[in-house]
Amino acid sequence: MTHVVTAPTLSQLPGGRKNSWRVRWRVDGRARTKHFPTKTAALAFLSKVNSARTSGRDFDDDTGAPILKSTLVKAGPTFAEAAQEIVRTSWDSLLGTSRHGLVAGLSQVISVTCSANIDRSTIYAAAFAQLSGVELDRTTTDTWRRVEQTSLPIRSVDSAAVAQIVAQISRNLDGSRAAPATVARRRSPLVKLLAAGFDGSGMPSPALPTRPRGTKHAVTDQVSPSRIGTAAEAAQVIGKVSVPGFRMAFWLMLYAGLRPAEAIGLRWSGVDVDARRLIISETTPHAGKAFTDSGKDFDVQQPKWRPLRSSRMVPMIDPLAELLAESGPSGQLVCMTSRQTHIGSSDLGHTWKRARNKFDNWAQAKLSVPYDLRHTHASISLNAGVPVRELAERLGHAPSQLLDTYADVVVADEGRWTDAIGTAFEGSESVQLRAV
Repeated sequence: MTHVVTAPTLSQLPGGRKNSWRVRWRVDGRARTKHFPTKTAALAFLSKVNSARTSGRDFDDDTGAPILKSTLVKAGPTFAEAAQEIVRTSWDSLLGTSRHGLVAGLSQVISVTCSANIDRSTIYAAAFAQLSGVELDRTTTDTWRRVEQTSLPIRSVDSAAVAQIVAQISRNLDGSRAAPATVARRRSPLVKLLAAGFDGSGMPSPALPTRPRGTKHAVTDQVSPSRIGTAAEAAQVIGKVSVPGFRMAFWLMLYAGLRPAEAIGLRWSGVDVDARRLIISETTPHAGKAFTDSGKDFDVQQPKWRPLRSSRMVPMIDPLAELLAESGPSGQLVCMTSRQTHIGSSDLGHTWKRARNKFDNWAQAKLSVPYDLRHTHASISLNAGVPVRELAERLGHAPSQLLDTYADVVVADEGRWTDAIGTAFEGSESVQLRAV
């Protein structure tokens, strides 16, 4: 049967309603309306109506919705179905932190491609628990069932819907804007999901919107100067930490620029006080027990950005050498809890927060997390004139990445740098005079 169908329109109702996105269209003169909780779901349905209208497909007399006939291309997997298959097939080949990142990214996409009348945070939590393989409680099980039932078919989205998905996952669950590196990590699972849905369908997969000009490769977050403290300020906070192992981890971050996972994974076998050097041969990033094969909260990995089975040498400054010499080996790890066990990264963060909160008169962003000690080390070193390549090697960065990350923390002091350049050219005047 041939129907006269008008082009559907999309609008958002005021007042902050849950199903605030509305699609309106007419079938044979009769007005039709359907509401959705997210713009992505509404755009997907609008695209479906448009496709059926232009291809002359049949519409349901009762609901006014297009009828999917068996002769049409199968809908393919939903976002929720494809996400579970991606996790199943890739789990064994990934380390704990990569598993965690994959599950988090897939859960973000699922949270914005579901038409259930459930808030995004609840959908995300249910998806994360399901994909992690943990045992679900009754409430989470019920939520996940609703998510599965209302998850959009991947092939139902077009380029406009994909652009909206990207816009939504560029926001955190609380509505704040996600950092560029975080957005880049969330786009990758979306690419995997689109490939899973469209591969073998004979249909072209909608492309992701391009990043703004100049940001195509800029997935590194630039460090804001507001996060940097002085050496004295950092030392003040560290002085408020009572457990020696935690305190040493913070000194390693400040004085050697180690990453938190490198500091808590440093072994005494990698410490040579006499030669004034540290050998970073492994790191212990936190992943969570659900994501590691060992059942521990952390994985033991090689240092970041290093070739396979290679280590990184970090020269020590005298204050750090003195602290390490005074501490002396008391176990395999340099930094341990008061119970002589491995320090978890979350415990490290909580300990720092308690010490940092004693300085509530400081700007909120300054030295707010342990990683800011590493940033402070890099800032102090760059402003002291340490060459970029030398500092990059110490920090375990590529020189270009170091510049991208710390471009804003170098103090703009025209007089100082002009004097430094002038000093470097001292003696050239006499050569010039002789040449004349």
